[in-house]
Amino acid sequence: MRGLGAAARFVLATAPRDVIGEEGALRGSLLLVVAIACAAPFTEAVAQTAAREPVRLVPFEVVDQAIPRPLTDTPGNAERGQRLALDRSKGNCVTCHELPLSADFQGNLGPPLTGVADRYEPGELRLRIVDTKRINPDSNMPSYYRVEGLNRVRRDWAGRPMLEAQEVEDILAYLLTLR
Repeated sequence: MRGLGAAARFVLATAPRDVIGEEGALRGSLLLVVAIACAAPFTEAVAQTAAREPVRLVPFEVVDQAIPRPLTDTPGNAERGQRLALDRSKGNCVTCHELPLSADFQGNLGPPLTGVADRYEPGELRLRIVDTKRINPDSNMPSYYRVEGLNRVRRDWAGRPMLEAQEVEDILAYLLTLR
């Protein structure tokens, strides 16, 4: 059974003997094919995860609790930023914050984001997205553009920020529309 995926080994190990034995050789072969087919997507996902290389972050400077310079040369796109803010696999702002739009299950753990552009300068918001722990080490908000000094990071995210530099700028552009 060497070389078989975990799912295939499990199916073979737990299948009734009459299915795997001489009498059920055909059914056993079919069962093996199904098990291998079921394991293929899992194997692909593991291979993709293992192939991920750590990302080199764009250097930035924090000045007076702000990152005054953009992380990219391309200006942020507010429409993309709004999509990211709602995307549960990326920005996911809506999980903790209430946004001034129609979205299911908006959070109330963090402050509402309506009027956030009136309360903070762009550089201050950029730092809050990049690494709010620099402002408040006890914050529950994740550091979206940091890879060092983090705890309990899922293996496939180790060495990778939650957002890319352009995505930080896109979310910032969206937040700057919230007046």
